[in-house]
Amino acid sequence: MTFSYEWSERYVTGIDVVDSQHQRLFQYLRDVDQALKGDDSEAIEGVVRGLLDYAVSHCLFEEGLMERAHYALLEPHRHAHDLFRQRAERYLRQLKQGEDHRAIAREVRSAIALWLTGHILHDDMDYVKDVKRMLEHDRSFVLRMIDRIFHHPGTKAAAEPDPAAGQN
Repeated sequence: MTFSYEWSERYVTGIDVVDSQHQRLFQYLRDVDQALKGDDSEAIEGVVRGLLDYAVSHCLFEEGLMERAHYALLEPHRHAHDLFRQRAERYLRQLKQGEDHRAIAREVRSAIALWLTGHILHDDMDYVKDVKRMLEHDRSFVLRMIDRIFHHPGTKAAAEPDPAAGQN
């Protein structure tokens, strides 16, 4: 089965900062795919770690938005994220234990891509209305969340999101 790691309009939530983060996740999937074409085990591990760290940080970011918006289905959504985090932690442990980087990268690429697309199209689209309504009244919340999640010293995720993009 061939899977496209390309962003498409069907994934657009209309919340710029979330869409920007989702686009970055798709780029990470393409980066994993590209790294697998080479022979550099360290590069493969680095991009897989980057994808997983960024994805976990993104989940925390989304949860902050949903909590602030008093989204009614926050707990089930958080549970889905918790399951994702457990999977990510397992992959990171496997990398640390020296398991086959290529095999892990292939599994991460496939499993995360399938999870991400389904999650965006179903779970994420459901919170959009509530989060947009909240952002109409508290635009600075996104900036505070980006700073807390992506710039926090304990977080490995790169500060990819454009803070100005969250003004939606």
